[in-house]
Amino acid sequence: MKPIVDDFFIPDNEVKAPVSDTDSDIPAIIEMAKGVATHTERQVLLMSFQGLSQQEIADAIHYSVDTIKHIKRQLFERFGVKNIAQAVSYAANYRLF
Repeated sequence: MKPIVDDFFIPDNEVKAPVSDTDSDIPAIIEMAKGVATHTERQVLLMSFQGLSQQEIADAIHYSVDTIKHIKRQLFERFGVKNIAQAVSYAANYRLF
């Protein structure tokens, strides 16, 4: 299965934090903004969600499997999650793709 990647992404300079109606949400928005994923990280998340293996992802975006594993570990840590399903859910909730 060939991944469909570029049609699903928001360019890095257009990713925005959720808008708040109250000043009390500003610290939460700032904290969330630190967790915004890069374009490559969003590619890895989306292709994982599409069911591609780490090897297929690596081949599609021309990285090594070890790099894909590293990207996933970084995302898990940044998002405060333990697996790819939680990471994809986090990304979807914050409209990272």
